[in-house]
Amino acid sequence: MISIFSSLKLTSLPWDPISTIRYEVFSRMDPNRIIYWTDVEDTTKCKGAIRRIPCKFKNKYLRFVERIYWMRKIKPDIILLICAPLDFLFYFLKPGNSKVIIHLNGFPPPKKFSSDNFLFYYLNLFLTKFLLKRADIIITVSHFVKDQISSFLSNKKIYVIHNGVDIDFFNPKNKNKALLFEKYKIPPHMPLVSYIGFLIKSKRPQLVIEMAKRMSDVYFVMVGRKNSSSKNLFREIKNLPNLLWIPYMERKEIAVLLASSDILIAPFLYEGFGLVILEAQASGCLVVASNHGALSEIIKNKVNGILISGIGEKDEIKNFVEAIRILQDNKEKEKLIKNGLQNCKINFNWDIISKRWYDVIEQVIVNET
Repeated sequence: MISIFSSLKLTSLPWDPISTIRYEVFSRMDPNRIIYWTDVEDTTKCKGAIRRIPCKFKNKYLRFVERIYWMRKIKPDIILLICAPLDFLFYFLKPGNSKVIIHLNGFPPPKKFSSDNFLFYYLNLFLTKFLLKRADIIITVSHFVKDQISSFLSNKKIYVIHNGVDIDFFNPKNKNKALLFEKYKIPPHMPLVSYIGFLIKSKRPQLVIEMAKRMSDVYFVMVGRKNSSSKNLFREIKNLPNLLWIPYMERKEIAVLLASSDILIAPFLYEGFGLVILEAQASGCLVVASNHGALSEIIKNKVNGILISGIGEKDEIKNFVEAIRILQDNKEKEKLIKNGLQNCKINFNWDIISKRWYDVIEQVIVNET
């Protein structure tokens, strides 16, 4: 029996992809072989190897202290960290024999593409490198992330395990344009193009606004929380009748939006993986994405989606618009959508992903003994 303690709280929040990944991975594991201890929302059902840490406090700071206490009490074989700002406390206070695995979903982008202030950015960068250098094993979600960290971690064991997608939850049967019109007044008879992600510099939401300006006959929906760097965007959004910003959607609604959309656009610049791309493909939604970061590890250009390149942002915007125009009435669209569905079923099945996780976890323990 291998015991694992997670510094991360499992949530059902749509902007928390790491919780989604952990739940899908560990709920499929045999509880006779793995126990995964974690703080869990009261509404989340523990399945498979997942076990709830008996935290009592509602206050998040007291609850954090409780998690430290239970880590010390449980004395797990493995501490699973994500390089969050406070993960260094789990590292310094961990039981002496516990090994450290870091699950890295992304590495900080260059400062000019970050929405963080100067102090927080460099503090986060320092702590991330500090923890990565002290981990026993690192699991990254893409070769792109592995390449970013390999330059200063030449002696570390780094494994790439892609994320997966729940094809039962995200599927074309969720299509419901009437529901979207009833709740959000999204026109059911206009071509629908969606963007899902934080409104931060590295995801380039401003490109979506520029596309909407040039395509008045297409309706754009942006779903994602804003931050201080995106304040100026909203003046332009308010003046565009064919662009709707929705700050928050439940995961079930996101599944409906993706299945009802004609195209998902992902102009992301430094994406560690791009879980929403898999969710779109599984929903029967064609993906048009920028050829940056890890996106080419999911999308094969003109096979199961479209990758956009360009010399500078203006050129990329033009190429995005041209691709959307061409694909609106293109027979190739159905082939790309069909291949996207197969891509999810064959290459990004959660059962396969969970087995890969188990193999790496077992290797940590076997190598120690």
